[in-house]
Order: sequence, then C-alpha cells, then structure tokens
Amino acid sequence: MPKIWIDKQEWETVKARLSHINIRMAANIKTAAVQPFGSGTSAGINIDLPLTGTPGDTYNGFFKLINTSDKTTQEITVTDGLYDIPNSSPIYAGYAVINDIDIAIMPTALAITAESFIYFQIAVDDTTASGLGLPEILQSPTRPEVEANKLKILLGRVSWNSEKSTIKAIAQEHHGQIHGYIFKTCVEAV
Repeated sequence: MPKIWIDKQEWETVKARLSHINIRMAANIKTAAVQPFGSGTSAGINIDLPLTGTPGDTYNGFFKLINTSDKTTQEITVTDGLYDIPNSSPIYAGYAVINDIDIAIMPTALAITAESFIYFQIAVDDTTASGLGLPEILQSPTRPEVEANKLKILLGRVSWNSEKSTIKAIAQEHHGQIHGYIFKTCVEAV
C-alpha cells in the first residue's frame, strides 16, 4: 500500500474536524479501506487493514479472548495469547498506543451470561497529565456505539447457548496492538 504524506497544516485541519480515528487489522479484511462516519463533532474515520498470515483459532497475540469457564461460572479472559497455556501468568493483555502514548492493559476476566460484544474503551480526561482516562475492557449485549471523546475498539464477540447456559463460541475480531487517536471537542477562546 503506498504511503500518503500530508503537511502539518492539513493534518491540523483533519484533527480539528474529527472526534477519533479507529485503525483495525483483521484476517477477514482483504483490501485496505478508509471509511468516514458520523457527522459534526462526532465524525471519525475507520481505517481497515488486512492482517498478514492466517490467525484463525491459532491467534496468539495481544487481546486474545479465551474461554476460562469452569463448572460454576461462564467467563472469558482477555489476555496476551502468547501465554495461553495452563498455569501461566501474562503480565499484560496487550498494549495500546493512544494519542502517541503507550499504555499497558492488564488481563481482564468478564462473566458471560448472554451474547456479548467485548471491547476496549478509553476516554478523554482533562484532569490527567496525559489527557486520557483509564483504559477499560468492557462487554455489552449490543455493538459499542460511537461517543464523542471516547475511543472504542471491538476485540471480539461471544455467542451464547441459551439452552445449556454456556458459551457457544468466541470470535476474535481484533488482532495485535491497538492504535488510535481521540480528538476532544475544543471551545473557541473568547
């Protein structure tokens, strides 16, 4: 894919008009694509890039969704897939580079009781030195919606067997390190 360079003035214009940029790499993406979405202050860009190789069930990278259910609890854990072996303790689930700040994300276990979308979220927080809030790995019964001043990355989906009250399958949607930018809405100085 050829590189596209834009000068600083044009980049500042782009940043002023966008709320965030989502960059996603996945095995099911065959051709790179850029899609604008939203409108006004909640506009953004989705950048989809093909993932080389064939991860499928053999994916062993950052933010892997693993079924860690036992006889009493149905749960998934988001972790570093490299350590998907019994009795291992990964230090991080993966890394996210948000607004050029490198953030280590801790492994997270989530109880599952229905169909779920599992996603990473981080928000703007003016009270911190970085301008970012704490990163979170969350679940929702519906696909995460776009919100101003928040970046959400879909990590995977969990299907549910309602007859047996168990996890049926896990679909890994995100592969690798998370990259993203959040542009907060600015108030014009008077």
